[in-house]
Parts: sequence; C-alpha cells; structure tokens
Amino acid sequence: MKVVASVVLVLGLISFFCNKKLNDAYFLRIIHESKEYLKSVQMYNAYRFDVNGKPKYIEASSNNLGDETFLVIIGESQNRKHMSAYGYSRDTTPWLDVQRTKENFVIMKNGYACNTLTMLALSQALTEKSQYNHKTLDKSYSLIDIAKAAGFKTYWISNQAQYGSYNTPITLIANSADEKIWLNSDSSASSSYDEKILPALSMVKGKGKKVIFIHLYGNHWEYNNRYPQEKYGIFDNSNYNGKVVDLKKLNAYDNSMYYNDCITEKIFQYAKQNWHVSNIVYFSDHGESVLNDNKHIPGKYDDDMGTVPVYFYFSDEYIKAHPDIVKRTKNNEGVYFTNDMMYNALIDLLGIKTPHYDVKENFLSDEYGYGAGKLLILDKIKI
Repeated sequence: MKVVASVVLVLGLISFFCNKKLNDAYFLRIIHESKEYLKSVQMYNAYRFDVNGKPKYIEASSNNLGDETFLVIIGESQNRKHMSAYGYSRDTTPWLDVQRTKENFVIMKNGYACNTLTMLALSQALTEKSQYNHKTLDKSYSLIDIAKAAGFKTYWISNQAQYGSYNTPITLIANSADEKIWLNSDSSASSSYDEKILPALSMVKGKGKKVIFIHLYGNHWEYNNRYPQEKYGIFDNSNYNGKVVDLKKLNAYDNSMYYNDCITEKIFQYAKQNWHVSNIVYFSDHGESVLNDNKHIPGKYDDDMGTVPVYFYFSDEYIKAHPDIVKRTKNNEGVYFTNDMMYNALIDLLGIKTPHYDVKENFLSDEYGYGAGKLLILDKIKI
C-alpha cells in the first residue's frame, strides 16, 4: 500500500511540473508509466487484500521446519548455447563446467523460455499464470504469495530497475516479499555490474525457513556494459571461427557470460557458507539471439531467444530428507519444458502443499503432462 501512496505522490508532483510547461518527453513518459503502474497495483492487490486492506487467506502449508534456506537465482537474456557447460566451444562457464559433474547438481538439458520479454516471461515463471492455463496475472498467486502463506520469510534482491514499463509486473510480484533490496535505480541499459549483489547478501540475517530471490542484470544488451572489461574481457576476434553478424557483439556477450559464471559462483559460495541452504535453483528469463544480432525481439524470433539454462543444487541434507524429489529431478533432466512451469516445480521443491499447484505443469514430476510437441513459446510457436 505504501507503493500506491508513493505513486500517487509522484503523479501529483509531476502534474505540478507539467502545469508549469515542463511537459517534455521525459516527464510525459514518467506520467504514463506511473499511471500504468498504479492501475496494475490496484488490480493485482484487489485479488490479495480485502476491502479493509487485510491479506486474504491463502491455503498453503509446508513440512519444512527450522533453519532452512531456498535460493532462486534469475538470470537475464542468457542463451545456454553460449555456455560451455552446455557444449559451447568457448570456455564461458568454467565454474558450472565443474559443478555439473557433482552429485548435488542437476543441469536440465531442454529448458525453454515462455516469452522473449522479461516482463512477460517472469510474470508467468513466478506465478500460477502460464501459457497452458490462460489465467490472468491479477488473478494468479505468485510463488512469493504461496511461500509466505506456508510460513517462509521471503526476500527479493535485484540489480534490475524497480520501476519502468519493462519492470512493472515484476515489481508487483517482488514488492510482496517481506524484504526488498533494489540495487539499481537506472532503468536504462547503462552499466550496473552484478557484483553489486554480493555485499547485499549480508543483509539477509536470522534463522528460520526462508526463500531468497536474486534477480541479476545478467547478459542483457548492451553486452559490453554487463562486465568490467579490464578483468573479464577475455574473448576477442582471435578465438572464434563461426558465422556471426557482428563479432564484437558476440565477444562482448560471451565475456558477459563468463562474468555471470564468476558472480554465480560467488553467490553460491556465500549462500553455502552463511545460510543453511537446502536448494538453489538457477534459471534465465529468456535467451538471446546473438549470432543473428536479433537480441530478444519477439517479432524477429529465432530459437536462440528461447533456449535457456536451468539447473539445481541440492544440499546433502536435502538429498537425505527428500530422495524422491532428487531422483525425479535427475530422471527428468532431459524433458522439454518452458519456464512458465518454474512456479509449479519450485512449489514441489519447497515441499509446499496448496491447491494453487498443477502437477501436470511440474516438469520435475512423474505426472508431468507436457513435452516436445505440446510446448509453446510466445503463446503460439511450438517447440
């Protein structure tokens, strides 16, 4: 509710400025985005709060007790075809290359994005809404909603901008978390290195069962702004022989992939050393068409925009406590799925019981009901 009040205040201030004839494109864009955000907040909250502003009851419970942490890391614009852990020729993911050989890791081979835009991809990956059930966002509970109802404390740490037309639905979902840490106030594509996330990790303190979401800036265009070039600019024109529209952009993208691997390693290390981590999940919102220089523009869709990495880490304690889940995950490492099914898979991993769950859309389940030929991207393109 504080967000709504803040937006109203912003609208009032900007209207004041515009009445003084300061109505240039910048202020008009802020007004438009503020109005759209306010409308979204009102619709989204109407499903979650009663007329008195109290949270509605959500049926959800969990058998997980005590000090237990689940971590969800969300990548950005990451195409698994550019990861050496998935067979890419350049050594872009040396840390993940090693992890994939360990018993505690499962790397899914055939994950796809449901959409090529972050806003639409994550608004489905993190909620009940999917391409297959046709629910609307304002009438879909999020993973944060369900986790809180099941007794987890929830955190959202992001290096992406909090507001803006490309971020609004994600902000709505994130703002329902108990603790929010926004590290990037710039909605443009300027430099905001993901290493900013590392010192913020120490802000998560205390015992109890927790779900922590970390949203990276990852590999988003412009690629050369995603990493410190003096340390991580390791790929150049001398070590690539394939066909590509713009080799400089490819080099920058692969450098950003290498940097992402280094940052992810540090997040893993911190989490395992400082939190009682049971499970870590990594997935990207969508891929990126780098070789054709189409970025992730829906109107120029090619397969590279849809291919994403998805992998899981299980602690020794989690493996002992939930051998069936770990076994199912390993058995299903080759299934085809889209990331709008992450919501159901994560509810399974968290051990949550709720009617807001569809086992058929859980690609880790023995009852998974989809696969190649039944899956969609952008609601229309068949995999």
